[in-house]
Amino acid sequence: MEYPTKLLLVYFSVRGRAQALRYLLEYLQLPYEEKKYDVNDWEEWSEKDKKTLPTAFPNLPYLKDGEKVVTETETIFLYLCKKAGRKDLFGKTEDDEFDISTTRWVINDLNTYIGELVYDPDFEKKRDEILEEKIAPKLSQLSTFLGKKEYLHGYLTYVDFLLYELIEIIQRMKSDFLDKYENLKEFQKNFAEQKFMKDYISSKRYIARPFYGYAVWNPYD
Repeated sequence: MEYPTKLLLVYFSVRGRAQALRYLLEYLQLPYEEKKYDVNDWEEWSEKDKKTLPTAFPNLPYLKDGEKVVTETETIFLYLCKKAGRKDLFGKTEDDEFDISTTRWVINDLNTYIGELVYDPDFEKKRDEILEEKIAPKLSQLSTFLGKKEYLHGYLTYVDFLLYELIEIIQRMKSDFLDKYENLKEFQKNFAEQKFMKDYISSKRYIARPFYGYAVWNPYD
């Protein structure tokens, strides 16, 4: 399918909330460009662009498709899947849609816990406690749900892009933490070896680091 104009994905020059959207754009092969704000220069966004963005809910990331502006990550996922004619990425059946919504928000809970941790001034002291008490229980649920399947729901859905990025962060935060979740490590490995991911990771478009903006834990290597 040919598209008359390129999409514009706008976010900061970090992985953050936009990274899974980047993976999806690469997978769908939708032509796109990016505008990346410098994390050290919030004024361009907060004092200028945010105030003039033609939407009632200006936020980052946002997607621009011609004159149309789409904000909020979940809505951007849905918009991209519909634009590419891939609503199956949100589920092939109604029961699948419910299950996918469930795992999506389990992953969201995990991202919230991690987000709170990486910005905590006592990150080093709290890391292991948070990983064991908050991250491990829900990660175990996801591991059990995944089982021996290639993807969380047996076929590729948009939550797999989110799960991959979550595992990437946890793996970098504490490399041996995932040793008890061999199927999640295998999921991560297989996902990264798909052609669209290998092409993206080897391209200049790929953002390896940092994961966040002004976080306490924010590795650049």
